[in-house]
Amino acid sequence: MDLNKIQLIGRLSVDPERGVSEKDVPNTVFTLQTERVWKDKATGETKRAVDNHRVFAVGRLAEVILKYLKKGDRVYVDGTLRSAEASQKNGLVAQNLIMLGGPKREPKNDDIVVEEIDTDKGAGV
Repeated sequence: MDLNKIQLIGRLSVDPERGVSEKDVPNTVFTLQTERVWKDKATGETKRAVDNHRVFAVGRLAEVILKYLKKGDRVYVDGTLRSAEASQKNGLVAQNLIMLGGPKREPKNDDIVVEEIDTDKGAGV
C-alpha cells in the first residue's frame, strides 16, 4: 500500500488567488511558508530557513479560503502531494484546512467571528 499525505503549519505569504476550472468549479492557489530552525553544530549559532509550499484547493474549500484567508494568516493544511510535468501544477492539493489565526483585522458583516483562546495564560487544565 502507498501513502501520499502531507501536513503543514505555516503562514500565507500572499493573498489566495481566485480561479475557476473549465467545469466552473471554484479553485484557489496560495503559497504557504514554513520555517525551520536549528542550531549550527560548528558555531552554536541558531539558523533559520523558510520553505515555500504551493497549495491548491477546489470547490467549497477554495471558497472558504478565498473568503476568510489573507496574507499572514496562520493555517494547518493537509492533503496530497501532486507532481506533474508542468511545474505550475506541482504542490499540495488541500483536503483539510484549519485556521489558526493571523493579523488582527476588522471583521466584515458576513464574517464568522471566532474567539481566540490565549493558551499562554494557562486555562487551569
